[in-house]
Amino acid sequence: MRVAIIGAGVAGLATAKVLIQAGHEVVVFDKTPDVGGVWSRTRRYPGLTTQSPKAQYSLSDFPMPKSYPEWPTGEQVQAYLAQYAAQAGIHITLQASNFDSMLENYVDPESPANDDKWAMEDFGGETDSTYPTQFGFLNTGGSGQIGDFSNPQADSLINASVTGSDPAAVTAEASYFTSQVPVLWQPVLDYTWAWKTNISATEPQAFENLTQYDNTPQFWYLTKS
Repeated sequence: MRVAIIGAGVAGLATAKVLIQAGHEVVVFDKTPDVGGVWSRTRRYPGLTTQSPKAQYSLSDFPMPKSYPEWPTGEQVQAYLAQYAAQAGIHITLQASNFDSMLENYVDPESPANDDKWAMEDFGGETDSTYPTQFGFLNTGGSGQIGDFSNPQADSLINASVTGSDPAAVTAEASYFTSQVPVLWQPVLDYTWAWKTNISATEPQAFENLTQYDNTPQFWYLTKS
């Protein structure tokens, strides 16, 4: 069986090795330029170490090098995971890009034949909700409402989007609220980023990470104006 694993961190690599040993053809995909997940050079900060001793942080079938200190650095952990992937024969595809979609187990009450299959869903950033609808917020009596907003046309569009079988209903709902949204959104100051034009970075991901609430200023530097 051909298997794709999203994420070249500890869990992704360990899973890949087990599947390879079981005879499957496995490819691991990651958007960072190196193996390691949270230990990637695009995510770790200077001085980062493990919070557990190396014996506890090592994978059971691949101990960390004896030369490593008791609490390895982020760079050492990343190098260790890269060695783990290499010795396990894991095929890894690294491609830098913004994360805007996710895989999940597919369950659709309108199409039971597709139950337990996998599907790609739009993610659009870091959020707890993956379905592009205002249900629960702008429908009449929505549990997420603070006020008493009620609009029959909005209710009709939301219901068609959530319970109907026409994919165009999702677009119709989104188009309506684009021009008829009844609230004024204010930016969350913690996630509003601004920088001078003379700031650059060693890796493009150092700026792209900001869209995922992950600031990595250790990769920024000043240029001449």
